[in-house]
Amino acid sequence: MHFPKELLDASEFKDPGEKAVGKAEMQMAKQLIQSMTSEWNPPQYTDEYHDALEKMIEERSSMAAKKLHAPAKKKKPTNVVDLISVLQQTQLKPKSDKPAKRTQSTHRKKAA
Repeated sequence: MHFPKELLDASEFKDPGEKAVGKAEMQMAKQLIQSMTSEWNPPQYTDEYHDALEKMIEERSSMAAKKLHAPAKKKKPTNVVDLISVLQQTQLKPKSDKPAKRTQSTHRKKAA
């Protein structure tokens, strides 16, 4: 992505001029091209990506077919307790008229 300031108008673009290539450089380039040239043999090349992609699609489609025909699993009961209902039940119980017994003595000892 470019900002408008960074873009050049096509009329402002200056094409670099051609440079002359030396005779030795041209000969070396031609030899390099000839040494690397061979007959086109299409069976020599395989599309490994396409093959792996087709294999993955086949595996996933067979897995999806198995999942569709598999019986639905029943949910297991859990030991979850509804805390709100338990709290509401304990608040509705009548309180006894007797005052609660204190376990601690009301007399305190003086600090030494």
